[in-house]
Amino acid sequence: MFGEEKNNGRDFLTGDNASLVPVSRTLSPMAVIAGYAASYANNPTARNVTTAAFHEQCRAMLTKVTLDNVAALSALEAHLYRVAPFGEERYKTIIDAYAVSTVMRIARW
Repeated sequence: MFGEEKNNGRDFLTGDNASLVPVSRTLSPMAVIAGYAASYANNPTARNVTTAAFHEQCRAMLTKVTLDNVAALSALEAHLYRVAPFGEERYKTIIDAYAVSTVMRIARW
């Protein structure tokens, strides 16, 4: 009932042969960083490294969200241009303002 099953040359883990993944691999990077922060509360060097890593994760997430948003806004801009072409300059100005302000926010973080 439990064990390895083969399918088209691929092994599938079932039941007894499935080993547990260490907890640190199942947690998000933010959760791992928070755990380190708690365990190194009395160690200033570790605290500084943990804080720097946390900030870097935040910057990466903010950058990804910004890229996703700018891509969506650019697609919307292209659609709106087809629907109402006279608004092209306004669409571009609005999206550019969003992109620039978010880039500045990332740089400040």
